[in-house]
Amino acid sequence: MDTPLVSVVVVAREGFDKAPACLERLLEATTTPFRLIYVDGKAPARIARAIRRLVSRRGGVLIRADRYLRPTYARTLGLREIETRYTVFLDNDVMVTDGWLGRLVHCAEETDAAYVSPVICLGNRTPPVVHFAGGENRLVEEGGRRHIVVSYTHQGRPLPDVLGEIDRQPTAMAEFHAILVRTEALTALGGLDERCSTAFEHNDLGLSIAARGGTGWLEPAAVVFYLFDRATKPANAGYHLVRWSRAWIDESLDGFCTKWRLRPDDPGLAASLDSLHGRRRRPLRYLRGLAWRLAHQAGTDYVDRVADRWVDGVLCKRLDRGNPALTVSRWPGAHG
Repeated sequence: MDTPLVSVVVVAREGFDKAPACLERLLEATTTPFRLIYVDGKAPARIARAIRRLVSRRGGVLIRADRYLRPTYARTLGLREIETRYTVFLDNDVMVTDGWLGRLVHCAEETDAAYVSPVICLGNRTPPVVHFAGGENRLVEEGGRRHIVVSYTHQGRPLPDVLGEIDRQPTAMAEFHAILVRTEALTALGGLDERCSTAFEHNDLGLSIAARGGTGWLEPAAVVFYLFDRATKPANAGYHLVRWSRAWIDESLDGFCTKWRLRPDDPGLAASLDSLHGRRRRPLRYLRGLAWRLAHQAGTDYVDRVADRWVDGVLCKRLDRGNPALTVSRWPGAHG
């Protein structure tokens, strides 16, 4: 049996209902040897049992927490188990394709990249639509003030058109839907920065690695799809509300801006913040629709304010009382 070069750490993105199917696909489609580390932040019992069966069948490591986890903290839990040259962080709602992992490793070996991204597409679209295929992520000084410049290349375009135009190329960032990182690069940084606990973590990683002279690459031969969770589903709604809560987003915004000496109202952050706050409202879609019919914009604004007070003032504070209780299960044969 080959000793793997890579470990795959799977964490929750914003829900749980797609997790078993995506994990099963990961195990079936990935022929490159890898060590599986799965971090389960309080998935519903039925889904948690399915995850446990699949991880056990693979011979991996399962870390189970008794509460919802900030994504960066969940990744850090997985990172503590890493003994391989490369670490892949994969969201639990990502569907991989044949050959994806081997192509990422091959790119890293050939380019000496600190990190490598596949092309990331939105699931359930025909033809597939690109979400991420490289981008710009840099700091500039203008008028005595520091700004961030962020842009996504080819976002929203059909995948066949994009693949016909691009080759392997450098990228200034990658997203945590799926990213391969050289483990020694993470070690040199002291791990992932938990000040960016929920948002801007991909911007932070790209800037941090670039500051140390490392490079990122896009490997278009590797393609993955991330699937939208239905935010109103019982399996998703609770975590979705907390994951995109104003409290957790503001915490990440403050940490990122403090670290990189940016203002929270920097224009380069505006598009990301609009998207983040929009996600928070998705589980409230039906309630907001009713409020609109009754009182138009004033009604939806009222629903948003009440929801924010409840999620931030009750749920988030409750989650932050003490450390989560962790159960770690290991099965033999974890090297595939």
